[in-house]
Amino acid sequence: MGNLELDLTEFMEEEKPKKRTQKKIKTDKEKYKSINAGLPSPTQAKIDMYKTDKRVQWSFTCIPQLVKTKAENKAAELGMGKKEFLYHCLRLGGVDIPAYSELDARKIIK
Repeated sequence: MGNLELDLTEFMEEEKPKKRTQKKIKTDKEKYKSINAGLPSPTQAKIDMYKTDKRVQWSFTCIPQLVKTKAENKAAELGMGKKEFLYHCLRLGGVDIPAYSELDARKIIK
């Protein structure tokens, strides 16, 4: 049998020379803007920490139906959902957490 030669050069990509990129020189306006951007307030940083924190499941063992019903009724009476009522009770117990509206991760503003 004869030798079979294949020309694969048409399928190979040519290596393009790398271009030298210059560092972007900031204008005075950009410099002042970045300097004066400021940091978020401590309060806002705390709220953002709660909003962006990992979410975990929290469930309780079996409790009497009467307790669950009373808690749901009290939450409805106060115009709250179950989770919001739980936070309300924790705050009354001395746990330092922000208001429910600030904890709602669906309302992350960036």
